[in-house]
Amino acid sequence: MYYYDSVQLQEFKEGYYTFFINSTMDIHFDLYENYFDPMNPDASSILRHYGDCGINQVKFTANLKNNERYFLTVSTKSPNVLSWFSVTSIGPSSIYFSRNCK
Repeated sequence: MYYYDSVQLQEFKEGYYTFFINSTMDIHFDLYENYFDPMNPDASSILRHYGDCGINQVKFTANLKNNERYFLTVSTKSPNVLSWFSVTSIGPSSIYFSRNCK
């Protein structure tokens, strides 16, 4: 079983944003546009990192559009493992991260 956490990105201006994800272990992530469906994780993924970097920080840049919803989903590389992570961003405006709860 793999564990994941999904956060929604809110209230931003259109433009390029650089994200940094820090964790205590290797992670995978997906950036989704409009929605995240855990039963069909390929459906709306616009950016994916499933690499084997051997590092605990991942950096990526994405062009975010106005009036779109984005979800960032982070999971551990190994099954049955939990870890913490943090996300920071740099871009044209602040981004607010909120848990994606349904």
